[in-house]
Amino acid sequence: MIKRLISASLFALTAGTLWSLSRQLRQRTAAQPPKAKPVPVQTWEGEGGALPATGAQMGPDPVVPASTTPLGEDALH
Repeated sequence: MIKRLISASLFALTAGTLWSLSRQLRQRTAAQPPKAKPVPVQTWEGEGGALPATGAQMGPDPVVPASTTPLGEDALH
């Protein structure tokens, strides 16, 4: 008799806990606003844009020729 009472009370406790958790989950998801779709990534392969898998196009750093300096290095001293 005691075993039946213990098992019935454990079953009722488990069922009540599961029902409460499912109710909380439904309330939480209903309260959240729907998420917007992410903006699609734009890549321009022919124009030197970054590719999603490889990142930015790797190349040499731009170099400013010495002849295009405004007054030359002597003007700095």
